Amino acid sequence: MVSQNGYTLSLADARARAGTDRPVRFTITGPDGAPVTAYDVEHEKKSAPDRRTT
Repeated sequence: MVSQNGYTLSLADARARAGTDRPVRFTITGPDGAPVTAYDVEHEKKSAPDRRTT
């Protein structure tokens, strides 16, 4: 479980067997304790410049 600014991310399964592929399921709850069901996308950081050489 990880919390920040009143929001908490909780994994549905605390452990998984090593070597087993499985989906990751989680719930995010808001400051009011209710599950978050919608969100806005925000980009606050500039992208790093492309440093590939050809």
